[in-house]
Amino acid sequence: MDLVLAACAGLVMYGLLRAHEIFQQWQLRSEQAHQKFIAECAKAAVLQRVQPEDVQ
Repeated sequence: MDLVLAACAGLVMYGLLRAHEIFQQWQLRSEQAHQKFIAECAKAAVLQRVQPEDVQ
C-alpha cells in the first residue's frame, strides 16, 4: 500500500513539475511575442512619420 501511495505521489509531483515547465515555456513565448509586437509597432510608427519636407 505504501508503495502505491509513493508511486501516486511521484506521479503527482512529476505532473506538477511538467505543468510548471510548460507554463514557463508559454510565458517566455508570450513575452517574446509581446516584444516582437512592440518592435513592429515602433517600426510602423517610424515608417508612418511625416517628414517636414512632406508638409507644405
